[in-house]
Amino acid sequence: MGHIYSDNVEINAPCARVCAAMITVDKWSDWRKNLVDISIVSGSAFEQGLAWKEVRSIEGEEIGFDVVVTEFIEEESISLIVNGGKAGARRGAAFFEYRFVDYDSSTTIHLDSKLDRLGWMRPFISPTHTRELLDLYRSDLQGLKAYIENAEADNMSRHDF
Repeated sequence: MGHIYSDNVEINAPCARVCAAMITVDKWSDWRKNLVDISIVSGSAFEQGLAWKEVRSIEGEEIGFDVVVTEFIEEESISLIVNGGKAGARRGAAFFEYRFVDYDSSTTIHLDSKLDRLGWMRPFISPTHTRELLDLYRSDLQGLKAYIENAEADNMSRHDF
């Protein structure tokens, strides 16, 4: 059994807008903190089986991850498995599930994270990288919130006569 962590963020935008932003890969660098590089390995559309390699900067060190979409239900949920870690360290997996709740003009994203007991994410092997990976995915949600809400505000101001 792994360690399970949960987080929520409310975004002042409709669910369709939130989901569209979240699955538009070429815009990820606009809101995903410390994303250094991303390359699609398998698939082209955001769907189950899409796989990519990403490099994130953690405390000034570039760390690589392999990510696969294990489930995608449009405007309902996204599940990912993330494998990777620091070069030379034991590697492990984390599971992330995003669930979307639509409240007409706002959307709540529930993020559940489960870290497996093996590999580099095991808390007594590398607690720093475990916490930092979780912090990155949590901060991604805050980045998504700012990205969408700022875009919504800009869009509204352009139409505000």
